[in-house]
Amino acid sequence: MEALAIKFTAKPGSRIPQGAAQQIGRELQRLTESNAGTLTATDVVEAAAPAHSPLHPFFEWDDLRAAHLWREHQARNLVNSIIRVVPDRRGQPQEVRAFHVVQMRAVDEGDDQRSRLPRAYVTLDRLQRDARLAAQVIEGACRELQGWAHRYQQYRLVLPEFEEQFGPVFTFVEAQSASASAHWPGEESPAGLAISDLCEAAPSEA
Repeated sequence: MEALAIKFTAKPGSRIPQGAAQQIGRELQRLTESNAGTLTATDVVEAAAPAHSPLHPFFEWDDLRAAHLWREHQARNLVNSIIRVVPDRRGQPQEVRAFHVVQMRAVDEGDDQRSRLPRAYVTLDRLQRDARLAAQVIEGACRELQGWAHRYQQYRLVLPEFEEQFGPVFTFVEAQSASASAHWPGEESPAGLAISDLCEAAPSEA
């Protein structure tokens, strides 16, 4: 299909302005078609290098800053690679990430306004001691489950094999999200708790 005939939009939550999505999409489509129907990250970086490229503004071209950002990415991979072996509630050993990302908050002296601090890692021990931080893990799991369904919904519509493989998962997520119940699990109808209710009910202050 010709790139000019395709309508492109930016993914919700991305840093791509909707006004630029069409031009970027056309350029990526053009690169794909000019490279035997495939596209790699290297292809995109090379195409974005000229200042006149529509892709150029979306990259960091200061080599010193780019190198620092890359090392931060490596640092995150390093921290995320470390696990601990801890007993579960049945006393069985389980492998769990040793460090967990949370959104910290601070209260300015003499001010009730809470100001956000950068996201940071905390140990598993602290996560277990602090209910507010643990609630963030619950919220994150809710968002990831909803995000997974939203991200892969498109494939259900175009790939019958995908629906055959993952249909039951979507059915579960949809059943939970469609529920109008706002009760916590453990009451008369635990299955009626919507996933969105879980996210809303979990404390947001952390």
